[in-house]
Amino acid sequence: MIPRFKFSASIGKVLPSLLRPCNFPPLVSVSNYTYTRGRVVSRIDQKFIQNLGSHKIKIKTKLQSVKNFSKENILTLPNAISLARLLATPGLGYLILNNNHMYATGIFVVLCVSDLVDGYIARNVNGQSSIFGSIIDPVADKLMIGTATITLGIVGLLPLPLVILYISRDVGLVLFGAYLRYISLPPPVTLKQFFNLKLKTVEATPSYVSKINTVLQALLITTSLLAEVFEFSDSSVFPFLWYLTATTTVWSSVDYLCFKSGYRMIRRKRRKK
Repeated sequence: MIPRFKFSASIGKVLPSLLRPCNFPPLVSVSNYTYTRGRVVSRIDQKFIQNLGSHKIKIKTKLQSVKNFSKENILTLPNAISLARLLATPGLGYLILNNNHMYATGIFVVLCVSDLVDGYIARNVNGQSSIFGSIIDPVADKLMIGTATITLGIVGLLPLPLVILYISRDVGLVLFGAYLRYISLPPPVTLKQFFNLKLKTVEATPSYVSKINTVLQALLITTSLLAEVFEFSDSSVFPFLWYLTATTTVWSSVDYLCFKSGYRMIRRKRRKK
């Protein structure tokens, strides 16, 4: 019978000389190693083995979060206000086309205030911010501004080149956002998956330049409507506002399309086949 030896300090002194020719790292001292089930294991390895279970759980959780889409609650007060603003937009266009400038001015101001209110609630009230809100809010704003701009251009209160610039910019941003949405979804992309706004893949956040542009557009629309109400349409302030808003419109378009400052990818992009 082969005798069974106990691991002792003498063996710890002999092992380093035996292991060096095999290019194994030398054992510094016996106190740093333990003999477990026929194996010499360092305390560092023991600690790693003990933490391996928790690391596996963390890695599995991260992989699951990447694999699955995250969902959220879209039934919030800011989203309801944005939808109400969206539904009121056709009425605004109808009033402008029928030369009801006083009522159109009142409704437009109320809609602009509602935009400030839902933004404040979403930023400062817990549970009211959502990815759906970050999408529907700018969509409602662009439709409101676009409807007012087109109708004011039809009745001759805004120059046609400025109207074309506004609409081209908004249409381009919508198409660019749709493209980012498409490449962020896993293949195969279906219409149901594409229009399911609970699946958050791209977050749209207005840039600083875009906020300035929106304020200037709202100011120009309000001033144009008030000019008809109080009959001061010949004021020299309008050409200045036209050129200023045109400049910020082009600037914000370049900022979005070239630098992508208004979009953030929530998950990794779709792999190419």
